[in-house]
Amino acid sequence: MDFLVNHFDKQMVLHRTNKPFIECIMVGWYTLDRYYNKIDETGAYAAAILLHPNKRKAYLQAVWKRSWIKPGLRRAEDLWVRQYERLEAGQGSTTLCHLSNDCESTELTSYEIWQRQQSAKIAESNNSSSEFKRFVDAPAEAIRFHDSFTVLDWWQEPSQKRTYPRLSLMALDVLSAPAMSAEAERVFSRARRQITFDRECLKSDIIGQKECLKSWHIQQLVDETVIVQESYEPS
Repeated sequence: MDFLVNHFDKQMVLHRTNKPFIECIMVGWYTLDRYYNKIDETGAYAAAILLHPNKRKAYLQAVWKRSWIKPGLRRAEDLWVRQYERLEAGQGSTTLCHLSNDCESTELTSYEIWQRQQSAKIAESNNSSSEFKRFVDAPAEAIRFHDSFTVLDWWQEPSQKRTYPRLSLMALDVLSAPAMSAEAERVFSRARRQITFDRECLKSDIIGQKECLKSWHIQQLVDETVIVQESYEPS
């Protein structure tokens, strides 16, 4: 969104003598402005910026207008307080450990057990209500993200989950949200093709499961041969 605002600003200057084209730019800008104002209805957009290790609060101070910063911070912090601040200690780290498959099943040495105990004590000693402020107020980092190491991978690292057990849950929820609704609309269209006239008795939970598996298969997140093999294994 911020890039598009900057792009429109540059185009207005670049084509200032072309009145017909300027009018087209203004129409696009008004449309963008309408959608940009909708970010005031939720703290997700500001939270996505604040929870990016390369941006944090420093990004808002450098890029946003001064009058936007406090409301943006307030919306993001309200989201944190309402949904994540009061999660029980350990709930987030346990869930994320299970999802990311980085919990070792092998036997740990006494030194490794001691290390984990100390990390757990440090995490517990940190007041959970300060997790959000500790992270966003910290200096922005210069981590190089790419296709094989994304910001979601960074938040799923054990060190981040130990340091920010609750905030890491919020970060994964916010940063994994799609930037546009095109994919959701495609899923809706696929679901309608699935529910043919002779399959109208399908319940919503079955439809949801089938669409979820289909989406995973399209994105190559699951191996079809493994699913089939496990489905027919004797119990």
